[in-house]
Amino acid sequence: VFKSLDKNIKVKKWVADGCRARKGEVIAEVAGSLASILQAERVALNLFQRMCGIATLTARYVEAVRGTKAIILDTRKTIPG
Repeated sequence: VFKSLDKNIKVKKWVADGCRARKGEVIAEVAGSLASILQAERVALNLFQRMCGIATLTARYVEAVRGTKAIILDTRKTIPG
């Protein structure tokens, strides 16, 4: 999101994809033009919140079926539009 708005914005990830973040942990840093960061931040935060919610719910499902023969699969369907 940030790079699509301003190619000079730098984003440093502190937590690797797929790893659980702890409460209060810094997960990323964004540096660049304040105007560009403020333009992109709401979209970036909304997207990030949605993805974290999906990951958290998926982890709950995986935990719920642990010890059974059930498996959790990703259908890779996309949202229309």
